[in-house]
Amino acid sequence: MLSPRRPKQSRARRQRHGLRFERTNPSQPKRKLRRLAARRHAFPANQNLPALGLPAAAGCRSSSPYISTTWPPLLPHAPESGHKALEPTSQFTTCHVQLSAMGRRPARCYRQIKNKPYPKSRYCRGVPDPKIRIFDVGQKKRGVDEFPLCVHLVSWEKENVSSEALEAARIACNKYMAKHAGKDAFHLRVRAHPFHVLRINKMLSCAGADRLQTGMRGAFGKPTGTCARVAIGQVLLSVRCRDAHAPQAHEALRRAKFKFPGRQRIITSGKWGFTKFSRAEYLRLKSEGRVVPDGSNAKLLTWHGSLANRQHGRAVYPPSVAGSA
Repeated sequence: MLSPRRPKQSRARRQRHGLRFERTNPSQPKRKLRRLAARRHAFPANQNLPALGLPAAAGCRSSSPYISTTWPPLLPHAPESGHKALEPTSQFTTCHVQLSAMGRRPARCYRQIKNKPYPKSRYCRGVPDPKIRIFDVGQKKRGVDEFPLCVHLVSWEKENVSSEALEAARIACNKYMAKHAGKDAFHLRVRAHPFHVLRINKMLSCAGADRLQTGMRGAFGKPTGTCARVAIGQVLLSVRCRDAHAPQAHEALRRAKFKFPGRQRIITSGKWGFTKFSRAEYLRLKSEGRVVPDGSNAKLLTWHGSLANRQHGRAVYPPSVAGSA
């Protein structure tokens, strides 16, 4: 059985009680009701919006949900409840406008490498700071001999990696290694640096902003962030640790993979730590005394140098070095 129809309320009664427009006709769409409510509380065409400083045409007769339509209208006479009537004190009326907070544009919009490198310079000013500020985490002052194992997270795709993704991957990898391997048992280094500047052509998101925008005229955007241009085979993260913590390093980098777009691979390096020498070559050069520790790296002592310091018979490589070269 159909429910009895609600009696139709007069406009004068709705104005007295400050009610919204109600749907008296079931066939009337809600969109039209919102448009009618926004038109009822809109400003006249010859006034300006005091809250935004925009022309009245931007907010007049707008169906945007950002204009609040729930405040009581101006009452020309005293209501039946006995409250004092509201009289306009100036040519402006309080307008409650809610601006939508626009979030950060998704990184998928900037994933492809389509433009030339656009670094920060005197021509490109006002660039916000990248989210990642720390590139070395853990025991970065430990010597080269203490952490012989090195594991890399290698990018398998040509793309842009945002500074937010690099920071999230660094945090995830550092947290797992510090918990399961110990904070004194590893050295994490972020190998990609976000130097490429991203731009955005901002659009207004307030009520009636379509009257103020210019579309694609002057569409060169403002700097909004930075990213790293990554090639196939480029190392994103590197972890050096002891051989006993190899499973923890693999799992930490596996968790860091989920912070990046595209495809990555975890590769165990054949080098000694962060050096350029293989593990066998490093041990051999160290036994010959031709390797000098240099922080987390190592320097090779060659036979080049000043002629004043030249010794007789030492101008060429020894047979062992010449055979391996």
